[in-house]
Amino acid sequence: MANLAPFKFEKIGEFMRKLCRDRKRCEKMAKDVDFATSEFSAVLTLPPGHKIVVHLDEENVTHVIIPLKKEIEAAEASFTFKGLDDRVYPREYKANPLAAIVERDEPLRAFAFLLGEYTMRRCKN
Repeated sequence: MANLAPFKFEKIGEFMRKLCRDRKRCEKMAKDVDFATSEFSAVLTLPPGHKIVVHLDEENVTHVIIPLKKEIEAAEASFTFKGLDDRVYPREYKANPLAAIVERDEPLRAFAFLLGEYTMRRCKN
């Protein structure tokens, strides 16, 4: 899997909000990898030759993405263990970028950020 970071979660979230309301476009993306790649390139910077494969979510179905062995090994190598109860995880596990958005004042912006973050975390970059 390619590293697509850095993400603009709000931009991705807005894209997903609009996309989810257009089922025909979603279905076309699920069937046509080139179309999906072209559409997502509006919100993601894709490495040369990288493709986007869209899976439509379904009720009562869990889609599981099994990571590459090298991704698991890299994540494990980034942990430092000082003792059984004293673990230090990578920085992104502790980050709270949403703290800069006041949900009460900007609920749609906060929702867009959360949806973008959720989308990309589920995609496992």
